[in-house]
Amino acid sequence: MKLEMVIIGSGAGVPTKNRFGTSIALCAADKIYLLDCGAPVSSLLYRVDKAPTCVEAILITHFHADHVSGIPLLIQQLQFSGRTSPLTIFGPPGTKMKLWTILQYHFILEELLPFKLLIKDMKPEETIVCGESSLTFSFFPTAHFLDSQLGKRPDKYGSLYPISYGIIIEAKQGRIIYSGDVGNVNDTKPYISRCDLLIHELAHIGPEALRDFAVDNCIPRLIVTHIHSTLTDQTEEIYRVIREGYKGELVVAEDLTAVKLDFDTHILEMEGNNAC
Repeated sequence: MKLEMVIIGSGAGVPTKNRFGTSIALCAADKIYLLDCGAPVSSLLYRVDKAPTCVEAILITHFHADHVSGIPLLIQQLQFSGRTSPLTIFGPPGTKMKLWTILQYHFILEELLPFKLLIKDMKPEETIVCGESSLTFSFFPTAHFLDSQLGKRPDKYGSLYPISYGIIIEAKQGRIIYSGDVGNVNDTKPYISRCDLLIHELAHIGPEALRDFAVDNCIPRLIVTHIHSTLTDQTEEIYRVIREGYKGELVVAEDLTAVKLDFDTHILEMEGNNAC
């Protein structure tokens, strides 16, 4: 089974002219698994010849708008396209309540959908098994919210209290770690054993910290995405900084960067940063 990863949106909380909100398409056979779903994912999928109707599942790391804002329009698109196969959305505790509330305010109602929409709250390390594609997914907690003002007041916000996750993907090709949004560079450290590929954000840490982490933990392959708006035009500079010590395979993503994953050889069989 061939495995391809497309960084649909490589931006962070403030979209820029060159970078949209965070979304990664993991493509296995004719199925697409979205890691986060920032806007405008449903339109951008067409630019890399991927049909939104092929989205099998969406895995959400947390509920900041740049990670979930594409969901209502994607579901509406699937509704009007005549989709009949189920769509499953996985995320941290509270995902089901929050998403159904958002969808109802968009008048996307369960009884009007021609397909089953399954929304599941996931516990850390709970595993999702995708038999047809031989992929498994599991979540781990990050400290993204813990130092924020909201994170210090859980009682005030009740069920809205935010929880953030990273994602572990196990495939025949190897083990992939997606950081989600972190509180510090060591959030992924307990989970990177046997990591073949680390996909890490660059919105809440600097390139120097990420470089040092990758070197210290012998990360063989690194994709950098979710890039802070102040660094949006600094792709070459990010490369330069990380290359000052890191010798593994490296991709600094732009929107629509496509990478075929083959850990027996190399991951860097790229199809162009702006493939369309």
